[in-house]
Amino acid sequence: MTRAPGSSRQRRLVRTIVLGSLAVVASIAWLSGQLGMDRAELLDFALTSVLLVAGLVVLAVFGAVALRLLKRLLGR
Repeated sequence: MTRAPGSSRQRRLVRTIVLGSLAVVASIAWLSGQLGMDRAELLDFALTSVLLVAGLVVLAVFGAVALRLLKRLLGR
């Protein structure tokens, strides 16, 4: 079985993004503790951000599917 040429590069990119995101979350949690911020409020902001980004991703996927179907229907 052969691998696609960019699969290891893509895996490294995903790993870097995940590790970077975890580092940012840990840093924000630590900094909020140092500054005496309310962690519940901070978690609410984080959840709102995640939901906003997820909603935009879903809209982008729906848009891509709609464009693909439109191209198929027009015969291009």
